[in-house]
Amino acid sequence: MTAPETREGRVARAGRWLREAPRTPLFWVLFGATVLRLVGIDWGLPASDGWDDDGVAPRDFLVGVYQTFAPGEHYTYPPVHLLILAVCTAPVWLVGALFAPSTHPSALIAHFIHVPYMTAFAVVARLVSCVMSVWTIRIAGLLGRELAPKVPRVELYCALAAAVNIPLTYYGHTTNLDGPYLFWGSLALLALVRLVGNRDLGQWRRLALAMVCAVGTKDQAYAMFLLSLPVALALWALLDPWPRQNARALAITAAKTAGTSLGALLLVDGALTNPSGFRERVRFLLGPASQAHAFYTNDWAGRRQVLYDIVRQWDRFYPALPFLAALTLGLAVLLTRSDERPGARSRWVPALLPALFALSFTVAFNLTARRSETRFVLPQSVFLSLYAGIGAAVA
Repeated sequence: MTAPETREGRVARAGRWLREAPRTPLFWVLFGATVLRLVGIDWGLPASDGWDDDGVAPRDFLVGVYQTFAPGEHYTYPPVHLLILAVCTAPVWLVGALFAPSTHPSALIAHFIHVPYMTAFAVVARLVSCVMSVWTIRIAGLLGRELAPKVPRVELYCALAAAVNIPLTYYGHTTNLDGPYLFWGSLALLALVRLVGNRDLGQWRRLALAMVCAVGTKDQAYAMFLLSLPVALALWALLDPWPRQNARALAITAAKTAGTSLGALLLVDGALTNPSGFRERVRFLLGPASQAHAFYTNDWAGRRQVLYDIVRQWDRFYPALPFLAALTLGLAVLLTRSDERPGARSRWVPALLPALFALSFTVAFNLTARRSETRFVLPQSVFLSLYAGIGAAVA
């Protein structure tokens, strides 16, 4: 049994990383991505409000936490990211609460909306978005290494493919929830790839936690998992003998994890502590929050137009033809690589997971909500860029 790492060991490992990391191209990709996100991060500041459309800071996140759990109240979005921001900005609002004339909510709000507090809230929230955006790029590199471990420098190229995604860079500056839920969705994809590709049951908990955090950040994250997860598990059972041979252990682990994660999601989403407010939020999401913003007709013609507009705007993310060529090459490499294990076709399952996540989001959100704006194509652009990164590494 391996002894736990000592504090001195962790410090020594961190020191080695600081010495060695700047010598790697991947470090400079992440460094460059960070710089791009920090440039202009102070747009519109100091101010008592934010410029980013649908951003949750500076004005909304504390109110959102309160409304999620206050009986009968509800907020537009679930509270996971709001809670993260509340923790990160705690020194600011604690000081504000000390100097406020009263602890009554109206008095606190009147005090907090002054420029110094609002500016601090906005800066912290944008920095959190920046960190999550850069980590999404890092996760893309890790996914490339998991999917194609024998391809030289695949981690670098997959990270680079995500780093040059212009809308991903843009949303790394804002307090919108589209970047944070994509960060959690990418972590969920990484856990599922490791679960299926490495037959690692320990990834169930990481997968469940990432899914809860993704859906608990923005409800539409469910669309990444709704179709992809059952299809992936069915394909895994069909193409790989291992899950069939270990069906009982898989079923028990999956059932325990699913029950725990569902309970955690209902708890953090306010369904258990504020059921009336939760019902009102669901009613709002299924009604005005979605249908009032649908730009396409509710028929097959409208949905075909959604698909057409998604494809037509791909140049906002990447040059379409080079991207398609690299994607095709990368997917071909994954589907034809050798695998020494029994059930060699099981390699297809992790290879197809990024495409399944992209397809699931397209069907369960874009075609259902009838939306095709750039931020609603961001998940597809990041997941499919993994194939382009692998293709570029091979070329």
